[in-house]
Amino acid sequence: MRRNSSVWLSTLLVASYAALLPSTAGAAATITIVNNDGPGEGFNDPTPAAPVGGNAGATVGAQRLIAFQHAANIWGATLTSVVTIEVRANFDPLSCNAGGAVLGSAGPLLVWRDFAGAPLAGHWYHSALANRIFGADLSPAPTDYEIATTFNVNPVSSCISSGTTVC
Repeated sequence: MRRNSSVWLSTLLVASYAALLPSTAGAAATITIVNNDGPGEGFNDPTPAAPVGGNAGATVGAQRLIAFQHAANIWGATLTSVVTIEVRANFDPLSCNAGGAVLGSAGPLLVWRDFAGAPLAGHWYHSALANRIFGADLSPAPTDYEIATTFNVNPVSSCISSGTTVC
């Protein structure tokens, strides 16, 4: 169950966030996944897994990363930007109980306004969009990722049915 829900969750959340960025004529965007998990957790989970649904990963962590990169590739093909979009991603325990669960979250880490080429003065643009408009990375520091994502490492269906709360 964990492998299938991870594939579905990664695709759903990354594709959902993609709808927030408008596309115009130009080159497809390159999206780089930055694995923010520690050893033995999340994308680095060494639990053996059989290939499923075209995902050839041999571990739970590898399957998660393959699914996430696949979703990012689909997203990148629909966006246009000459600036690489870096996504910091990890799996952590998130709120989950009999009443519902947090599947994951995604959002920008930085926002910009009044940069050269900004269409409207005094308006804020999340970093992926601001970088696309500007034509270069407005904050090239190695840890200034455009997007941060966190997914629930717990099998959501099992924590809802068991009534367990994980925060």
